[in-house]
Amino acid sequence: MKRLLPVFVALVVLSVPSALAATRTVDITVAGFTPRNTTIDFGDTVTWTNKDTANHQVLADQGAFPTSPVLGANQSYSHTFTKSGNFNYRDAFNTNRRGSITV
Repeated sequence: MKRLLPVFVALVVLSVPSALAATRTVDITVAGFTPRNTTIDFGDTVTWTNKDTANHQVLADQGAFPTSPVLGANQSYSHTFTKSGNFNYRDAFNTNRRGSITV
C-alpha cells in the first residue's frame, strides 16, 4: 500500500490544473474580434466562434499557435494555451482585424 500512495498523490496533483482550466469565448463578427483582448490563465482554452455570415480564419502572429481552419458561419476553433506570454492574432481574410491573448 505504501508504494501506491505516492503514485495516487502524483496522479491527483497532475490532474488538478486541468480541472481548474477555463474556456474563454471570442466572437468573430463583421466588426472584428469581441473581446479584442483576452487575459487567461496558463492551461485555459480560447474558443473563437464565427458569428458572421462571411468566412474568417484565426492566424497567430509568427505562428505562435496553430492557424484555425477557415470558419464558416457558426463554426468554432479552440486552442489551449500551455505557454505564458502575449499572443497576437488576426483574421487571415481581413488583417486589420486583430486581437490578443495574454496568458
